Amino acid sequence: SNLLESQYLASIFNRLSQFWAPPEYLQQDPNLTTVVVITINLDGTIANMLVESKSGDRVFDQFVRTTLEAAAPMPPIPPALKKQRFELGLRFRPGSIQ
Repeated sequence: SNLLESQYLASIFNRLSQFWAPPEYLQQDPNLTTVVVITINLDGTIANMLVESKSGDRVFDQFVRTTLEAAAPMPPIPPALKKQRFELGLRFRPGSIQ
């Protein structure tokens, strides 16, 4: 199931990266980091979104939230993972999501 989980994670990051394009001026500060924990339901809807640490830039943090809302729903959880919910910590930086 580790391979399956890796593939599922890749599909989530792929989905998010389609929407992650912070404004140019925010990309100048590589230190901006927002950490968010999301809980994904079986059907891919985001059940919960918890900001664990803010970047210190209100606009950047709002952009993270907007990206998650725009990317929802996430890919549905593969039945083979045998999980009702999937919790995932995400680290948003101007040039990447980890």
